[in-house]
Amino acid sequence: MNKLLKIALSTTSLVGLCLMALVVQAGSWDNFKLRYFHLTAYLHNQDQEITDLQKQNLNPAKSTRINLTELLNGGPPKDGIPSIENPKFDTAQTTPFSKTETVIGVVINGEAKAYPFGVMNWHELVNDTVGGVNVSVSYCPLCDTIVAFNRSNTTYGVTGKLYQSCLVMYDRADDT
Repeated sequence: MNKLLKIALSTTSLVGLCLMALVVQAGSWDNFKLRYFHLTAYLHNQDQEITDLQKQNLNPAKSTRINLTELLNGGPPKDGIPSIENPKFDTAQTTPFSKTETVIGVVINGEAKAYPFGVMNWHELVNDTVGGVNVSVSYCPLCDTIVAFNRSNTTYGVTGKLYQSCLVMYDRADDT
């Protein structure tokens, strides 16, 4: 039994060291989750989120327009793809991006902002204010769709789920 315990402890230590090395190599836990999302699927049960909603006496089936069985696990867990909150912007003269960088442009009440595709490809969702209006701007790399909308006083996050290959957001105010 003593030998079996030593083998188990050695194996656990080795796995732990390998995991820590991958996190360090990725640069941060968030980068690790993005880079090695297939591993984090074992650490996070995405089906638990529906159970959590049911415990809150929320019936997701009644408040949705889609069939919830069509939601697929996209890999990363909820907020495993971190949204950007109130980003800081450079001017056109000081930006490190090239003049030919493809961007998502939003103009509201005379204020213009540009969200580079290279950034949106990694974060998929930005909660920002443009021209005095709270907006969310999303980009789904899988289906190449862009959506910008008035988010009112709430913010949105990435669920880690896919519906017909498109990203699925959730409202952070009520977790729906």
